[in-house]
Amino acid sequence: MLCSKCGKHPATIHYQENINGKKAEYDLCEACANQMKLTEFSGFSLDPLWMTPKLFREETDACPFCGLTLREFSKGAKFGCAECYNAFSRHVPSLLKRIHGHTKHTGKIPKRAGKALRTENKIEELKTEMNRAVLEQNFELAAHLRDQIKELEGKQ
Repeated sequence: MLCSKCGKHPATIHYQENINGKKAEYDLCEACANQMKLTEFSGFSLDPLWMTPKLFREETDACPFCGLTLREFSKGAKFGCAECYNAFSRHVPSLLKRIHGHTKHTGKIPKRAGKALRTENKIEELKTEMNRAVLEQNFELAAHLRDQIKELEGKQ
């Protein structure tokens, strides 16, 4: 996001004022904020570096199509275009892990649309149980679980 005053530099300060009921909001670069003598007030910064991992502090990575930088992406957590998925693909897993605690969806699944996903999750669960049974040399249970997996895979 560029400075709303000069339009040249990245905005790092968000400033709001309310004069006689008229609200105004500015996203300013440091130079314009200094010029307006706003740096002595305690606004809040748009730069989330205090909460972003080191790899997001690099400014070198940018989307070749829309020009969105890694820093801008980490601020808004929104892609600028479809090509951003490819440009930032190596950073997305760590961002998801930081935000959600893991990279695999574990939320609710809609009953109508989620049948295939529930079946897939059940198969993964059964495979984990089957591997545990094999390690414990409980081959009868492992064979039973294998048959359940085959049955579910046949329904997909």
